Amino acid sequence: METVISFLNGERCDVADYFSHLGQGVFTSLLLHKDSGGKLAARGLSLHLSRLKSNAKAMDLDLPSEKELCAMLKGSAAQFSWSTGEAARVRVVALPKSNLLIQLEPFTPRFNLREGVVLYPVSIERTLPTLKSCSAAASLVAQRKAKAQGADEALLVDRDGFVREGAWSNLFWVSHDAVLHTVVERALPGVTQSLIRQIARRCGMEVSESEVSLQELEVDAREIFLTLSTYGVVPVRDIIGVWREPNSERKISGSLMGAYQDAIPETV
Repeated sequence: METVISFLNGERCDVADYFSHLGQGVFTSLLLHKDSGGKLAARGLSLHLSRLKSNAKAMDLDLPSEKELCAMLKGSAAQFSWSTGEAARVRVVALPKSNLLIQLEPFTPRFNLREGVVLYPVSIERTLPTLKSCSAAASLVAQRKAKAQGADEALLVDRDGFVREGAWSNLFWVSHDAVLHTVVERALPGVTQSLIRQIARRCGMEVSESEVSLQELEVDAREIFLTLSTYGVVPVRDIIGVWREPNSERKISGSLMGAYQDAIPETV
């Protein structure tokens, strides 16, 4: 007798129960580029794979070697229909029983980087916040609430009133010429967050982590921006009911955005 069978929209499919309703998996999402020579590359690739390995170990999940994983990425991308110069959003998911899921989809931007994005604060916390887990209920609930208010992204606020992260992003702000970000141990350690910290320091900027409340952002922040792997740096123009961009100069975030775009992606 079969132990598990699954049906999607009435049709039998190969979705195991541990993934579909228990969320026993960890993943990473990255933006994969295809150059004129057919080579595949992604910014922060080694950091993505290193974090996935660390997260998988924390969940007692087996993961192929980096060499094997890259070979699987190449094999999956070879079956994906895309043109030179296009980008694909890729999710690599480590699952129980040594299973690895790779999903590719065309990258369709949902943020307008020129205009900047609008955030909406939501009082909610992710469990095991340092893991990029398939159990993403908190982020999904927060994002639905933000969308209902006309915002682009939810801003997660913990029970003590401190801002932790975006629903799918990390938060930075500029105060007194310093570039600040939320405490790493209480949010997902973002790959692009790490790259932006490195870039900012190379540019001679002071970078540090700090606890911050919505009230402190309202008073102290000159600029606010998000980081996430599919976009890099995303300027914030408004936090509903809290903060509004004082001007559109974006001196710091604009500089970091340009430096990130100039960074050479790692070849798969």
